[in-house]
Amino acid sequence: MSEKLEMEVENQSKYEVTLNRLLTLADFERNNLGQRKKSFIGLSRMIELVQRLGNPQNCAPVVHVAGTKGKGSVASMVSSILQKEGLKVGLFTSPHLLTFRERIRINGTPLNEETFVEALESIWPEVIGMGIPGSDECPSTFECLTAMAFHAFKKEKVDVQVIEVGLGGRLDSTNVAEGNVSVITSLSLDHVNVLGGTIEAIAQEKSGIIKQNSIVVSAPQIMEAYGVIEETCFRQNAQLISLGKDIYWESEHSDLKSQSFNVKFENKKFHVELPLLGAHQQENAAAAIAAVLSLVPTISSKSIEFGLAEANWEGRFQVISEKPYVVLDGAHNEYSMACLYQAIVNYFPGKKTKLVFGCSTDKDLIAMAKAIAPVTSEVISCSSRHPKSANQQIICEIFNSLGIPSKSSGSVQQALKQVLAEASSDELIVVTGSLFVVGESIEFWRNISPELYPLLRTGLH
Repeated sequence: MSEKLEMEVENQSKYEVTLNRLLTLADFERNNLGQRKKSFIGLSRMIELVQRLGNPQNCAPVVHVAGTKGKGSVASMVSSILQKEGLKVGLFTSPHLLTFRERIRINGTPLNEETFVEALESIWPEVIGMGIPGSDECPSTFECLTAMAFHAFKKEKVDVQVIEVGLGGRLDSTNVAEGNVSVITSLSLDHVNVLGGTIEAIAQEKSGIIKQNSIVVSAPQIMEAYGVIEETCFRQNAQLISLGKDIYWESEHSDLKSQSFNVKFENKKFHVELPLLGAHQQENAAAAIAAVLSLVPTISSKSIEFGLAEANWEGRFQVISEKPYVVLDGAHNEYSMACLYQAIVNYFPGKKTKLVFGCSTDKDLIAMAKAIAPVTSEVISCSSRHPKSANQQIICEIFNSLGIPSKSSGSVQQALKQVLAEASSDELIVVTGSLFVVGESIEFWRNISPELYPLLRTGLH
């Protein structure tokens, strides 16, 4: 280790030391570990870890959310509604936009640095008791974060845990929790190298969160996916609530501030004012309503309506500026890019659109580009700090092949400075392709110092 780096490590805060310790574990989000990722996936380490910790995942009822698109939005909405009912809610989501602490929230507030440090310190002896950090026997970074969430929720005595699946469902580390209510949002092809190359295979993995005698809320699915969910519910004696069949919604009004719509479920009707934009968010809100009513049948209409009115989930078709309009959207696969395309058409019809685009190497870039190309006039490619950022020249080549002028710019910050300097006030700028690109855009816009991971950058682990 260089003298400069030794000084950097010595001057770190306790929180920074904690993050670096967390990142000494196998981290599949940030590192290309090849075939090891597929062989590493499984529940055995997580089961052992929570058993060592006294099964903190059983501290409160669970709403478990899986899916390809919208699961973070649904989890956030469920949490907001339950809070309005006066319940103390633990929320676990991934990835984060600005700080690891966002992943674990109590009543919508990320853990502070002190509590985050305490969570890792409390479980760390059991983590390293299972094996050398980074080894196949030792929990991964994500498994450790999941255990930290359960620990924090137990310590804070939450009334409900709202848990978003990280990857898949059946073998995801969150699946050690017994979901009283499971939500499966819209399914499409993603992570095919891990979850399988067909929609049926992906549906099998997502349906793995469905527990015996539970309640399941499913978004509208293509026939092959819905058949898998329906069969799993039958096998598990689980009640299936299907959006579009058992719960309906009807649009009323939409502008760049919010959208309103009506939702009908059983004999109840709700008028929703939602600050999250896009028709797909109406579907997500309907799923959240069905989930909370399944968990708490007596929940008040006011809690549902006020909770949705205050729902906040950054980086999802978020209008962050005007003249020119700048929209941040974390679309990162073909389906979510198609939703972004539709939202642009609906909210900015005929608007000249420039994309600031960066994505990860494990995504189907060609399919994503084709989905958004019809509304794109120009692309400025960029790279986030994420180690898996795709090559900017490859991004440009693909968009150029579709007839869209493209150029590379360097970092996210450089791309934003460039496009803002060149854009006219009546243009639309959309930042998309990755939540990591969106997160760095928020840092730029709000002049926030980034949360950096020195040991990760230097490859020390």
